Amino acid sequence: MTTMRLQIHVKVTVAALLFLAQDVSAEFGDIVMNSFVKERDSTPVEFSHAKHRSLFLCNVCHGELEFLMKAGANKVEMSAMANGRYCGACHNGKITWALKDCKRCHVDQALPKSAPATGNIEERVNWVELLHQGKIKPLADVEGTVEQFHFDRDIVMLAKGSSVQGVLFSHKIHTEWLSCSNCHPAIFETKRGVNRITMAGISRGESCGVCHMRVAFPIVDCKRCHLVDKKIQ
Repeated sequence: MTTMRLQIHVKVTVAALLFLAQDVSAEFGDIVMNSFVKERDSTPVEFSHAKHRSLFLCNVCHGELEFLMKAGANKVEMSAMANGRYCGACHNGKITWALKDCKRCHVDQALPKSAPATGNIEERVNWVELLHQGKIKPLADVEGTVEQFHFDRDIVMLAKGSSVQGVLFSHKIHTEWLSCSNCHPAIFETKRGVNRITMAGISRGESCGVCHMRVAFPIVDCKRCHLVDKKIQ
């Protein structure tokens, strides 16, 4: 994809997103980056996952651009970005606005680091639905030349010793956004039955909670995962 086509893609997708969700700036998943505020005598950065995921799939940043998925693990400095790393891969004045537009990211007073997840499901953007409806078409790499690999395999995970319905895990839905390496093996071992997944762990940001308590829909949406009736197993 040429730079001009990529610029058009960015502009069109942003316009569509703003039309679909006027309050997208408050979407669950917005984060504050302030690791170097005191050290660099700077101000915090507000990062909107919502605005970026409408343009690119998750594995573009958390893979191609080397952003680690662990909070606080990324040393994102202006010198690195000026050399085309991290945010600088796109914010170069060619694909999108340049780094010199400081106030587009740096704010005097940032929102709380962890905005609470609203209990009203209707108030949140359903990203899977938007993707399937073709209302957003996020790219699988910065240049827009790569096709995303999809792995179509469902896994049933039963809640042993509990009356809670089992979980239906769709690899297809997850690989529409992520690469296999985003989850395996750092978050989940690939051997069946060795991963201990609990709601308490998820709420602490472990296993599924790496995404689903921070960016993807939070665990208040029980029925989006717990779908399997034990009686039919």
